[in-house]
Amino acid sequence: MIRPATLDPGLRRSNTARRDLEALHDPDADPHHQDARERLAGILAEATERRETLERQLGMADEFISQLCRQLG
Repeated sequence: MIRPATLDPGLRRSNTARRDLEALHDPDADPHHQDARERLAGILAEATERRETLERQLGMADEFISQLCRQLG
């Protein structure tokens, strides 16, 4: 069994997000769950930033591939 301390930080973040989402949808839980909402907002901001970075990198990769195709084609 994998111990939580040995988990990849991204996996730990995913597990925390999953628990926070479950808490927000739990009808018996506190309806506000401010801590969970704040963590999820932070995760959303990080994910959005990472996606934008990946999008830029993909654009650069596409341009590089296009240049290679023009040179070889």
